[in-house]
Amino acid sequence: MQTLKLFLSRQVDVPDIVLQAAGSRLKRYFDQICMNQKPRKFLNATFKIAPHSGEVGDVDLVAYITQNPMIVNEMDKVYDPGIQHHLPGGHAGGATTTMPDGRVLSEVIWTGGLAALKTSNSDTRAVALANLIFHEWAHHKHASDPVAQSKGGPGDYVHFYCGGGVLGMGLSYGAAARMDMNPANMSAIARVLGAQNNRTITGLYNDDLGF
Repeated sequence: MQTLKLFLSRQVDVPDIVLQAAGSRLKRYFDQICMNQKPRKFLNATFKIAPHSGEVGDVDLVAYITQNPMIVNEMDKVYDPGIQHHLPGGHAGGATTTMPDGRVLSEVIWTGGLAALKTSNSDTRAVALANLIFHEWAHHKHASDPVAQSKGGPGDYVHFYCGGGVLGMGLSYGAAARMDMNPANMSAIARVLGAQNNRTITGLYNDDLGF
């Protein structure tokens, strides 16, 4: 039985303590999801920060943590220059889309809204970051799902048919900082956990190229 690998690629300065705590929370979520798969395909989940491109398998998940949206930059500079592009709608914290080459790119944008979740009394940055990443990974796993395609596509399907909460539309930073995965979220992801959607590996270290 294989292990599901979760990868966080930091493209902007995010404190290590926040990334480690977010990764631990995501591992907890996906360990529970693995146990609730029927039939079960994964033993458990692991997470790693700063993966190399060769480590990412067909079913694994990568989240880019950015400041300047990678989806927009890639569309502007690589795939469709000369046209002004925008992030797909849903919530202010991130985006997932299938790029023109067929690869799925998931990112969460590290903004002042996330950074402001650290105060003198509490620090919920990691909770919010983990929930925003989880939301984007739900879109990723539904990207080629026939059920999702038949009900408005992976964007609307995740927002309206996957249990709400952290997967609901218009997820704010404040809400993301207070929530936990609910049983309906868990069941929705368990159904598609084994989906093999090629993901973008732009920005990951390539051992063959040396950068």
